[in-house]
Amino acid sequence: MLFALDAQYFIGTNLKKTQAKIEHNIEVYTPFGTVNESLEQTIKDSALELKIGTILNNTYRIYLSGVEYKTNLFKVKMINGNYEYLIPITNDFRLFSGVHMGTFKNNMVYGVQGGFIYDITKSIEFEAGGFYSRYKKEVKVKGEKFGFEFTDNIKIENSKSLFAGFNYKF
Repeated sequence: MLFALDAQYFIGTNLKKTQAKIEHNIEVYTPFGTVNESLEQTIKDSALELKIGTILNNTYRIYLSGVEYKTNLFKVKMINGNYEYLIPITNDFRLFSGVHMGTFKNNMVYGVQGGFIYDITKSIEFEAGGFYSRYKKEVKVKGEKFGFEFTDNIKIENSKSLFAGFNYKF
């Protein structure tokens, strides 16, 4: 038996406000030896996320998203694959729940998301919601500050994001 899929494509953008808990293990190389310092930090950043994907049978949404976060020590470019289940409430209002998995700097990120989508017109929709992400391994950043070379082994524990954005369906 063959089933037909109703596919509707979309592109979109979100403004994402993210807070991440990070552990640093910093080694600073000086003429007098190596200085080690460990610290925990909570970073906050806002970034523009771009996405492209498809809505299947008005029930599932599958898309790729990309976002870049910046701190004073490093930049993180993240690419995620997202899968969401859409729960219709009215003809123009839906809730969604889903999962994501992606990569950055040879690292893996995964997590869950949820929110709502409101159809402004037949082609334009507004959405808002939240993401919770976990990260698989440490990232090593090398650099120089105040004339000294350093290595920062960064472990991103988790991040929480709130977002709002618009999609164009075609």
